[in-house]
Amino acid sequence: MRELGERSRTPKDLYEELLLSPIEWPLKTTRIQKHSVSDYRQRSLSPNVSVAELYHANSKYFPSMASEVGAASIDPASLRADFTRRRSAILRRSEYTMLKVDPPWQALLSSLAHPALLQFYYTCEVRVVVNATIGILEPVSGVVYIAKQIDEIHLDSLKRSTAVLGNTPSEDLSFPLIAVVASFARNDLLFGARGYRHALMEAGQLCREITRAAAAGGIDLDCYLEFIDADVDQTMECDGLEECVVALLCSRR
Repeated sequence: MRELGERSRTPKDLYEELLLSPIEWPLKTTRIQKHSVSDYRQRSLSPNVSVAELYHANSKYFPSMASEVGAASIDPASLRADFTRRRSAILRRSEYTMLKVDPPWQALLSSLAHPALLQFYYTCEVRVVVNATIGILEPVSGVVYIAKQIDEIHLDSLKRSTAVLGNTPSEDLSFPLIAVVASFARNDLLFGARGYRHALMEAGQLCREITRAAAAGGIDLDCYLEFIDADVDQTMECDGLEECVVALLCSRR
């Protein structure tokens, strides 16, 4: 089995490995190293359910569940709008200093304060890294406020956080850098276990709108979904459980 991160397979190689590699004897084979390709090949005989399948099964709705989720007693759209307005008002009244960025990026970030995007800011937050400084986007006015300074160690780990799945450290992230943070707990309040689905869908829609707005302003962005989560979450002040970074966007090199 190839090591994780090696990209020496062709699609044909992968198909042949999935179709022709031997099936392990049930309950008689112990595989110490996990690998998604091997796991997929052994699915038909494995007693284990994949994490994705298990979570999906546990987040299904039934008619009797109507009384068990917050969304049954309050309009989710009104809560999202009210929460975003309140959070934005707190940021504007705070003593945070405004973060200055280059004009094209300032135009991009300001465009993210569009009324049509406010629905996403209940679940998601946009944080920006510029010159070893992390800023938080206030989504009503489009102003970015300075949240913290990053030391060289954390900045370097952030730059190299995408050196996984075949990427090399030479493919360091560039700055300014946008981090899309998802708060799973907020959607759990409304939808219970199903809130996880909503959070990922909303984060994906927000990433799409960010890349569209960037392209309209002449900025080509790369969106990274695979990175070293522990390094990124620690740097971006996320606990990695209820709140975590789900995407990184930066200028294409």
